Amino acid sequence: MDAVVPLFDRLGAGFLLVKSDVAGNVEKVRRAWHKHEASTVGELLRAEKALGYHRNKESASVAVLWLQRTVRFISELLAEVDNGLDASNAALLAYARTLQRYHGFVEKSAFQMALSAAPSTSAVLSNLGPDRVEVLADLRVFVRLSSENLARIEGLLEAEGID
Repeated sequence: MDAVVPLFDRLGAGFLLVKSDVAGNVEKVRRAWHKHEASTVGELLRAEKALGYHRNKESASVAVLWLQRTVRFISELLAEVDNGLDASNAALLAYARTLQRYHGFVEKSAFQMALSAAPSTSAVLSNLGPDRVEVLADLRVFVRLSSENLARIEGLLEAEGID
């Protein structure tokens, strides 16, 4: 999950709030991973569930849930950019589809304001690499692979009753 954090630097200042949340959740998972000596995400989730800690907002289980939701948001945003939608509108649409239902009024307002300041699509694509065609091809691979991995993680979370 560490590899996702630097992506937000390339997406622009509108994503700093998301980056901060992701970095915090990655750190929670890292600490719990070592504490429980887990070798898989499933083992980590089961260890916390066995302790009755899996619903605590400071747990790795809740952190994995939020990481899954956030990576789904990024994946949908990038898919919409690939489909030709402007990055700012793609961010707002992806937010509405993925994260908005889990946020209260204050979080919704903060996210929507930050995302409306997202850079243009051309700026996002140039921040991701010099060759637009290559970047778009890489986005498609990211969206496909992240969707496959997210489905697995969603299955684990559902199996352990973490939602």
